[in-house]
Amino acid sequence: MSARTAAWLVAGLAAAGSLASVASVVGVWRHEPTVAAGARLVDAGDYQAALRALLPAVAAAPRDPRAHYYLGLAYAGLGARTGAVAQLAEAVRLAPDDARSLAALGRAYRDAGATGEAVDAFRRAVARAPAEPAYRIDLAGLLLEAGRADEAAATLDGALGGTGASAALRLVLGRALCRAGHIAQMLEQYRVAAREAREPALAELAREDLREAASGRSQCAAGSRPGARANGGVASGEPRDAR
Repeated sequence: MSARTAAWLVAGLAAAGSLASVASVVGVWRHEPTVAAGARLVDAGDYQAALRALLPAVAAAPRDPRAHYYLGLAYAGLGARTGAVAQLAEAVRLAPDDARSLAALGRAYRDAGATGEAVDAFRRAVARAPAEPAYRIDLAGLLLEAGRADEAAATLDGALGGTGASAALRLVLGRALCRAGHIAQMLEQYRVAAREAREPALAELAREDLREAASGRSQCAAGSRPGARANGGVASGEPRDAR
């Protein structure tokens, strides 16, 4: 067990509460020190209970990347950003090709305000799972926040492949194209999203963006440049919604 992992186990015990809570952790350790139990609790959103289950699981199997991954998610769910980064970084160290852990680490870095590290983690996740649009959307959103609209558009365009792209991906791509000043391409992405979206809410978002462009209310329609707020997008430097 690394010194960093040991330190976070001690910190986790403290976060779990008093000596009674520590006793509870010991009880879980004896009866169900499994990663699967912690994973179920994380999936259920019971992060405090997940912490109590996963701390002993990590201690029992310090080289199991899954244990660190789910413990990192539990810390993230509790808003413990430093703990989330530490555990997810350990998961990536143990399983460097796991795109899921890389993307989770990217989100933890993003939430901690470490943009450069987040971009790097998301790029690595995309490289290892290029067919997964969620990782591209995360990366593109971060690039848009940094005012790197052309890079964001290129990141998303690589996932289109001509057909089958999700409406959510096309909406984010449209915003990237807006920021980059590519208005015709932006409108085309919104038209396709409105036509092909399976979710009514996403289709309505695309139609609203098209209505704004047609009415002249959209800053993109007026020729906005990268970094300008457009079509309800997030302007560079503004925080994104927390995950």
